[in-house]
Amino acid sequence: MNNPEQQFLKQLDDKLWKAADKLRANLDAANYKHVVLGLIFLKYVSDAFEERQDELLARFKDESDELYYLPPEDYDSEEEYQQALKDELEILDYYREANVFWVPKAARWSTLKEKAVLPTGTVLWQDEAGKDVKLRSVS
Repeated sequence: MNNPEQQFLKQLDDKLWKAADKLRANLDAANYKHVVLGLIFLKYVSDAFEERQDELLARFKDESDELYYLPPEDYDSEEEYQQALKDELEILDYYREANVFWVPKAARWSTLKEKAVLPTGTVLWQDEAGKDVKLRSVS
């Protein structure tokens, strides 16, 4: 096992196994698979979503792309242009046309990863009714 790539994969495997053991300690075996499969699916759709966002951003800035290009000179300032790009990236139809799941900001993998280190009881966001959605323990 002198190959650095094999060593890296072994270390990654060990870390994933330890994380799975930690999670299993708090969950019934019958429910464990639902949590893990849900997380795997979420990671997959989030990665596809981010890949599509990167592709769209490049197309919005590509002058040769007649369909998607957003000319910066149409905006009064760089901040306004950057905001327009961000707003455009949140349009559902761009993802539907490429058969990519549109993932709401609060459900994206990057958001969940960022919020995972917060203590239990932290307000994550407010739902449509204005109620706080809080981080709670899995056990």
